[in-house]
Amino acid sequence: RPHLGTISFTFKCRGLRFDILVGTDGITDYPQPFLKAHKEPGLREKLRASCTAQSIKAAEAFAKEHPSFNATVRLAKHWVENVQGRWGKGARPNSILISLLVAHALQTDNDAVDLRTSFIAFLQIVIDSNELRAIWEINYNKRNVPAALNGGRPLIVDPVDP
Repeated sequence: RPHLGTISFTFKCRGLRFDILVGTDGITDYPQPFLKAHKEPGLREKLRASCTAQSIKAAEAFAKEHPSFNATVRLAKHWVENVQGRWGKGARPNSILISLLVAHALQTDNDAVDLRTSFIAFLQIVIDSNELRAIWEINYNKRNVPAALNGGRPLIVDPVDP
């Protein structure tokens, strides 16, 4: 029986790649953690979880709005993993960022309705990443995005963990 706190798992395998998302339902300070974290250093890190009830709902909303979302995310992750020599040190997008890039691509391209066109829309976002500005109003208000974040690009704000 696990105790409250940190739980560790060890996996040993070959030829298999997977993502592990740490889940919690205990974050009650969402949806505006960055507003509070601005005043209390370290608070954002205490609230951070890679998979929360809010993030699951956001992903479900993306998938419901765009039936090709999940398949495009899987294809994009495979593509990112297999692009040789294209990513600089620390520049390869992680799984959560890939999902957000796909969501942004599908919401900005109304013609992306199947896997082929959705993946093309994702690739276009990658090509034009210096112009990227993706802010959703799923769990917080765009007006509350700190001014410091609004100045530069690329900018992609996590829908549930700004």
